[in-house]
Amino acid sequence: MGAIFIKGAGGGASAIEADLLWENNTPTASRDSFTLNLDLSEYDAVIVKARAYTDDATTNYGIAFRNQIPALIAVKYGSDTRANGRRITAFTDTALTFSRGFVGASGNNQNAACIPLEVYGIRINGVA
Repeated sequence: MGAIFIKGAGGGASAIEADLLWENNTPTASRDSFTLNLDLSEYDAVIVKARAYTDDATTNYGIAFRNQIPALIAVKYGSDTRANGRRITAFTDTALTFSRGFVGASGNNQNAACIPLEVYGIRINGVA
């Protein structure tokens, strides 16, 4: 992926770069908690694209910063007013760990809820 440059108020700029690191090859399959073994050593954050439920193709993106874990990924489920979610419980140099999926505020664990589809590594670099 390319870089996005953001100009600061003082004239400096930051570059944000994103790389696709993982794609789910079974996007309609339920998933319990799981760990992705990835080289995350050069990334400041990850963006996760997730599917609401195994039978609902609605998607949303969530972001997790290395120093702000746990992080929540949430996707609205159909016409329901609740969102399904999944937490990122660990973000290390070598792995990203996801909790079980859950439905709405009830927190009921459901492995078919909030299925991660893609993971992007994000680098934020200061540019003079």
